[in-house]
Amino acid sequence: MSDKTQKAGDDAEVVKKQPRKSSDYVRVVGDVRISVVNTRQSPNDVPKKARDKKWAVMATSPTKSGGWKKATISMNDKKYDAIRALLDHEIALKAAENDKKSE
Repeated sequence: MSDKTQKAGDDAEVVKKQPRKSSDYVRVVGDVRISVVNTRQSPNDVPKKARDKKWAVMATSPTKSGGWKKATISMNDKKYDAIRALLDHEIALKAAENDKKSE
């Protein structure tokens, strides 16, 4: 009997289910990478304040010194709301990028 199973009653065996990792939802606009993060599965990927909700939208962009800067765009209880926030931020970044090109 493996560590993933346990005996239940007579000879019945119950299999403990491993939680499934959430699929990644990532968009890239220019140098900015926007992602939806499950804060329960990846607590080290988000700031402490973003761990209050289950889902966080993070934007990662390069710094002048060659590092990376992470910013919390939104914190949400539902993945649907986090994806909407990601798409809204993507649209805003693309609009700003287009405005720069047209000048």
